[in-house]
Parts: sequence; C-alpha cells; structure tokens
Amino acid sequence: MPPMSDEPLSLGALAEFHRQTSRPDVQRIVAESERRLIDQIERLWDALLDTRERLEVEYQTVKAGLARVEHGLDPVGSGLADLRARLDALSDQVRAIPRPES
Repeated sequence: MPPMSDEPLSLGALAEFHRQTSRPDVQRIVAESERRLIDQIERLWDALLDTRERLEVEYQTVKAGLARVEHGLDPVGSGLADLRARLDALSDQVRAIPRPES
C-alpha cells in the first residue's frame, strides 16, 4: 500500500470520492431500507384486510343469528300478551269469589 500524501484534499477530489464510493453505498442502503419498509407495510396491509374480512363474515353471522332470535321472539311476545290477558281474567275471577266472614 503506497504511503498517503501529505497534500490536502481538494473539493473536487472529495466530490469524486463521494460519487464513486459513498453515494452508491448510501443509495444501496436507502433502497434496501425502503424495500424492507414497503414489504412490512404490505404485510401489515394484508393482515389488516384479512382481519376485516374475518370481521365481516362474523358480523354477517351475528346479524343472521340475531334475525333468527328476533323472529323467534315474535310468537313469544304474542303468547305473553295472551298469557297476561288470561292472568287478568283469572285475577278478576279470584276477586269475585266471596270471602268467608270470620
């Protein structure tokens, strides 16, 4: 290896060194970092879309189940109204029974 020169480096020499050595390395490092970030964003986006899809399926399942429950409650509601009417009639009959005097 030849000995280093004692002469100061010129601005042109530093610029040439930068163009030939430093800039390609920095560009390579930045490009690799960008690729890794883009890959990570794409993975996160795919995971987000998968989660949204699962939630949509679950939402539709819950919605269908709730509709079945609501449909099943319609007869219960009308049966409950009929039961209340019969209970009121029975209460009236019980009140109509004469009470023995003590």
